[in-house]
Amino acid sequence: MPPIPEPMKWYTPLGLRQSRNELSVAWRVLVDQVTDCVEIKRSPLVKLPAVLFGTCLGVFASIVFAFNFEPPDNAEMACDQIFVIVLTPPFMILVGVALDAWTTQVNSRYWKGPLRFRYDSRNGELLFPRENVTYRQGDYSKLVLGCVRGAEMVTAKGLWGVKKVARGKSTQIFMLVLDQNDEWKRYNLCDDYNSDSNKWKTNESGSKQFIKVAEILRQHFQFEQFIKDYSKDECYTQQHGSG
Repeated sequence: MPPIPEPMKWYTPLGLRQSRNELSVAWRVLVDQVTDCVEIKRSPLVKLPAVLFGTCLGVFASIVFAFNFEPPDNAEMACDQIFVIVLTPPFMILVGVALDAWTTQVNSRYWKGPLRFRYDSRNGELLFPRENVTYRQGDYSKLVLGCVRGAEMVTAKGLWGVKKVARGKSTQIFMLVLDQNDEWKRYNLCDDYNSDSNKWKTNESGSKQFIKVAEILRQHFQFEQFIKDYSKDECYTQQHGSG
């Protein structure tokens, strides 16, 4: 059995727009209770976490405005200030939901639709819609579910010379398939933004979403796992070479 080519396990920038609201994940894993198919699909455009996030921002902004409220010179100015305080929460909700929905919709162009992956438990078929590839049960001999975290690395000139700059930090989940020709293929499943504060407990634990997906998929078929938290230097070498 051929080893997995190292580049297939690397963090690979996909050029997607990342929602900065880490509570609002742009995808979900579902199990059809009738067909017993497992699917990874795009989340609804309007998500509860995005609504809650916008609500919290709006309430906070209203409180700030209220504490800085000064008696106006006339009734018209008082109405304007009250108008701002009252309408700030719904405005922030609308903006937050709209931005999150727009990001999800734009990224759907990369995934070429709302469906990203399907496993049919009735016949063991794997479907990767973006590549329009279907594997029947006899078409693959090994599966690996991967989860890596890294960043897109670029070079920028500053006062102290050229430096390496990280952008587009994200956690990627993908499936590696060893086909009947003994060739490994990689199929990306998600690319989720993460901040520096969003640390894995260990380099071997993976993200919460990955753990959830792995637990569900393991109930239907066997696979190995690959988990790696790449450093900025490792990402730079992978994307630009050692030079």
